[in-house]
Amino acid sequence: MRILKNILSQLHRYVVWAILLSILWVFIYSRVDDRPAEKKLVFYLGTYELNSTELTLYLEDQGMPQGIEMIRARSASYNLFGMARDGDLYLVRESDLRTMLSDAAERVAPIQAPPGAEPFLWEGRCYGIRAFDPETQRGPAMAWVQYAPLPEREQEAYYLVFDAGSLHLASNPGAVDNAAWELAERFLAIEN
Repeated sequence: MRILKNILSQLHRYVVWAILLSILWVFIYSRVDDRPAEKKLVFYLGTYELNSTELTLYLEDQGMPQGIEMIRARSASYNLFGMARDGDLYLVRESDLRTMLSDAAERVAPIQAPPGAEPFLWEGRCYGIRAFDPETQRGPAMAWVQYAPLPEREQEAYYLVFDAGSLHLASNPGAVDNAAWELAERFLAIEN
């Protein structure tokens, strides 16, 4: 009984040490398992469900774009341009894209849609490329990306959007390459 009382009286110290060790571990892991922004591509997907590890491995197995050492595919069910400031490419619902453009159009890069792509036009400019079609319920990477909860049908289109601050979009000032376009093309080519 005395041992239990002693442990309980010191519990706050154990909790503090556990928290400090957790913070240290996260800091060390993020430094060891990360690359500078010039060497990595970050792809946020605002879908219902995502197997980010498998999608990342697939995209990396297709070969890294010139100068890129790491690709990160991450879920982005939160405010895309609030929390996810380090992204290069985004997959978003049409309604979310409209909200982003009405709230912070300067954060979205206008693009030139490639031939055959369905563009998303806003005030006469193209800001996205359609990736998921709600009529056919087809989109890229459906083995790793769930666009709607099963068995429901997704009612909105999804678009690929480029961040205006991306270092990997040649049309942006200060860009080091055009790797974000290459990643977008690879993603759109995934059939399942």
